[in-house]
Amino acid sequence: MFEPVFVERTRRLPYHGKIDVQLGDWVQPEQVIGHLDYLPGRLLQFDAAKQVAVAPSELKPVMLKEEGDPVAAGEPVAMTYRFGECLAAVSPYSGYIGLVSRHQGKVFVREPVPVGSSEPVVIDLIEELGLNSLTWRDSLLVREGMAVHFEQPIAMRRGTPKSTYVLSPVYGRITGAKDGKVYITPLHTRTDLTAWLSGKVVKVQAGQEVTIRAYAHVVLGAYGIGGEAGGLLYVAAGPQETLPVAAVDDNWRQKVVVAGATASVDLLRAAQQAQAAAVVVGYMPFALLADFMSGDVTVGFTGDEDLGFTIILTEGFLPSQMAEGTFRTLQQLEGRYASVNGTTHIRAGVIRPEIIVCEPEQNWPVTDVRVGGESSLEVGQGSLVKLLREPRRGAIGRVLELPKERQVVASGASVLVARVQLQSGEEITVPIANLQVLEEGVEGNG
Repeated sequence: MFEPVFVERTRRLPYHGKIDVQLGDWVQPEQVIGHLDYLPGRLLQFDAAKQVAVAPSELKPVMLKEEGDPVAAGEPVAMTYRFGECLAAVSPYSGYIGLVSRHQGKVFVREPVPVGSSEPVVIDLIEELGLNSLTWRDSLLVREGMAVHFEQPIAMRRGTPKSTYVLSPVYGRITGAKDGKVYITPLHTRTDLTAWLSGKVVKVQAGQEVTIRAYAHVVLGAYGIGGEAGGLLYVAAGPQETLPVAAVDDNWRQKVVVAGATASVDLLRAAQQAQAAAVVVGYMPFALLADFMSGDVTVGFTGDEDLGFTIILTEGFLPSQMAEGTFRTLQQLEGRYASVNGTTHIRAGVIRPEIIVCEPEQNWPVTDVRVGGESSLEVGQGSLVKLLREPRRGAIGRVLELPKERQVVASGASVLVARVQLQSGEEITVPIANLQVLEEGVEGNG
């Protein structure tokens, strides 16, 4: 069984909002720790510098409001005095100050979308980019059905000396593009931020994020689909078993189900219909995952899929039973709440899918220890490291070499690797994402 370690995870609001906890608070996975007052909609603009007779670069010092402040239509946002006369820049729009441009002298007001709204945000490209009805489609950088993140460029007008971009005001999905307008349906219609972990608040950034420290059993996967979920662990099959569709029943509802060596597409569909929180298996061919997702999935970047549940492969795409240590850990933790995240980033800024089972406060060590699993130290040549995955989980070694070229590993993924010499003298090649840097003199088994 994997021993618990200290981990820290930062919980962020997608936009500026309110944080509902304080430093030192103890939180539970489903506890609301922050919320949004609004979802950002269209970005509207007006020439404020002209109204107060200043150069664009001189606008910010005379502003009455800062970025992020609410503003009502008809309310002054900037003010100057010229020859005894008071000049005010009045906003024609209601919303929130999104940006004050020192180059254009314009104030941009973000129109709020009611919280919880699933109504599409409409962006008029003809108006924002100065295009015509014949050429606006040539500016598109997205296609219908594509998921986009906050401030992702969705359209571009080429120009000299630089191009002009229109950015998405929300995390959402492109649900239409016609008559010069792009329609983005928000994905974040839920406005509450939950703790996701059971632990202690160790850092708070007002209006933006909370860092939570937990003492937890951590199981890292090789690949996942879907974002965050959580539920009681339910072991439905052994590490070598393959379940039939008939095995899916009401016991799967809102559970994190350990479903054996692999799963069929039909079993995943049945789990989805049964409202399972997550399905964890050893492997699954990528072609079958793509079939289940109707082709809307990539190897290198996942987490935004709108499935209603999460899928985690502990070993990867190639046939392989679930590692003994992984299965044994999940089996011994059955019945406890598990926080899961299928988000996988392979090509840059490696993120691995994970299953985290937190220990209650009374089981924490009396003395605090260095956080494991998210070392602030970077892997480098000569680094003392610990292996985080089977079959050598917990082994200690030293990095001999960091090849620049990516290599294809057993899971079928192309990743950056390190050449490591173990304390036994054996030399092995390991994905960098599977290494934890140790401080010199700190060696331990996980």
